[in-house]
Amino acid sequence: MEREDEDTTRERRRLFRRALSSLLGSIEAAAAARACRAPECNLYQLMKDREKMSSEGEVRNWCIQVFQGLAYMHQRGYFHRDLKPGTFIIASESFVKCAI
Repeated sequence: MEREDEDTTRERRRLFRRALSSLLGSIEAAAAARACRAPECNLYQLMKDREKMSSEGEVRNWCIQVFQGLAYMHQRGYFHRDLKPGTFIIASESFVKCAI
C-alpha cells in the first residue's frame, strides 16, 4: 500500500514539474509579446495583441501567482490537464486567475 502511495506521489510530482515547465515556457513567451486592450484578457490574447514587451517584474509576478495557484490545487488533489496561455486570465496589471 505504501509503495503504491509513493508511486502515485512520484507520478504527481513528475506531472506537476512537466506542467510547470510548459507553463513557464508560455509565460516567458508572453514577456516578449503584446498586451491585451480589454480590462480582462487571457495570456494568449496578451501575447498576441500587446504592442510592447512586458517587464521582467510583471512576468515574474504572474509566474509566482500561477505557481502558487497550481501548488494550492495540487495539494488538494486537483490537476489541470489543459494548461496553456488561454487558460490564464490576466484580471489586472498584477492579478492572474486560472480558468478551470
